[in-house]
Amino acid sequence: MKAGDPLCRVRRGHTNVSDGWHDDDEQNPTDIFVCPQTCAEIQGVHDAEIHIEFGCETIIAQW
Repeated sequence: MKAGDPLCRVRRGHTNVSDGWHDDDEQNPTDIFVCPQTCAEIQGVHDAEIHIEFGCETIIAQW
């Protein structure tokens, strides 16, 4: 993952990815979470930033 790369939405239970996020409830989401691997990568970058854009097109992970 590098600066500017988007994170892909994954279904809960399929969160073992390095560039993903999921929400708490697919029908009525109130919280978003980055996947554990994604979190570890972000924490490994001293000056990492996350920008969240609501209303933008969601990128769905493709396997």
